[in-house]
Amino acid sequence: MHPVVVAQFSFGMIAVAALVMLIRNAEPEPDEEVRYAWVFSLLVASFISVTTVPLVALALWGDETTARVVRLKCPDRDKHYVTYEFTVGSLRYEGSAGDQIDPKACSTRSVGDEDKVVYLPSRPSINAWRSPVPQLEFNLLVSVGAAIAFPSMTWWRARRRSAA
Repeated sequence: MHPVVVAQFSFGMIAVAALVMLIRNAEPEPDEEVRYAWVFSLLVASFISVTTVPLVALALWGDETTARVVRLKCPDRDKHYVTYEFTVGSLRYEGSAGDQIDPKACSTRSVGDEDKVVYLPSRPSINAWRSPVPQLEFNLLVSVGAAIAFPSMTWWRARRRSAA
């Protein structure tokens, strides 16, 4: 099994375990609030990590090639979406992207246009339109922010309660 898939599965299982723990004890005692904030933070970080692991692999070990746009969806306000295909060796792969598409650039694109795609040489089905770095930075920022913010706010709240 590919290491990226194993890492995604592991983070997913951590998230499920944290979610079960939160559901079983939906109303923690005041002195347990900080512990549950850490569990909630772990849950958020795990869910984000499931999508972050392939992006890290692409940023570290990804190769670039040229992809051709095969489908394009550019509505006025909704999510912009592109489906692309590329060839590695003699095999053809398909990928898609939504959030990475600039609305202005989307309206100037058409089916058949070419652009860069980054893929994992050991598993080309793991790929990203253009660069995985912007989405990776966002995921890491949200993950670290959640891991720090939730327990800190809960600890502060528990301290205020105990002082009153």
